[in-house]
Amino acid sequence: MASIRQRGKFWEARVRREGQTVSHSFSTKADARAWSTVIESEIERGIFLDRTEAEKNTLGDLLQRYLADVSSHKKGHEIERYRLESLQRDPIAKIKVAGLSGKLMAQWRDKRLKEVSGSTVNRDLNLISHVINVARKEWGVHVENPIAMIRRPPENRARNRRLASGEEERLLAELEQSTRSERGTFEEGGSRNLWVRPLVILALETAMRRGELLSLNWSDVFLADCFVRLHDTKNGDPRDVPLSKRAIDTA
Repeated sequence: MASIRQRGKFWEARVRREGQTVSHSFSTKADARAWSTVIESEIERGIFLDRTEAEKNTLGDLLQRYLADVSSHKKGHEIERYRLESLQRDPIAKIKVAGLSGKLMAQWRDKRLKEVSGSTVNRDLNLISHVINVARKEWGVHVENPIAMIRRPPENRARNRRLASGEEERLLAELEQSTRSERGTFEEGGSRNLWVRPLVILALETAMRRGELLSLNWSDVFLADCFVRLHDTKNGDPRDVPLSKRAIDTA
């Protein structure tokens, strides 16, 4: 049975049926009555889903919870944290989850495409979609995933480029350690970090990712056998990476 009563400037509709109680506030009595009729029908037909959480939380709320509860436990979470925080600053983060629609997300997609590449937009859409799916399955936020309703922009063409003749020499020259003046300040040009240049050389020689290089310990380096052992790779499987003579000399 539905009850409708005025509370201040709003009308509260409360539905009690088959052991379930749901309430919602509206600006008019007519809206409250129409809502209660729909909810009673859905409960009676066994298709009712409590939309309270979807109407209470914004997309930004879900992004923040995902950042704290899910993303923080992932490998490479720092990169995802940056993307999540960027999305939280976007105006769409202020929209209630129940108000997200295919039309709204398509408009957001088209606006983003004027600012960034299709690949970047797809990565953002994938992340938003996963956040919403986690909220639906684990947090009781009952809402359709609007990302599944829209077209994806085409991906960028894959990059296939090596340093051209002379570029490596110029790059490494710029990474030579900067010298200090008599006053103790660094001179212009060069790198203030003496480890950057050898790190770049190792990256060029081994094609290891940044995270793989920075996670290496001396116990993982086998100079006599010309390889390093990576335990924590992107796909989770350990692998051995051969070292060239130049890489060994740099190490």
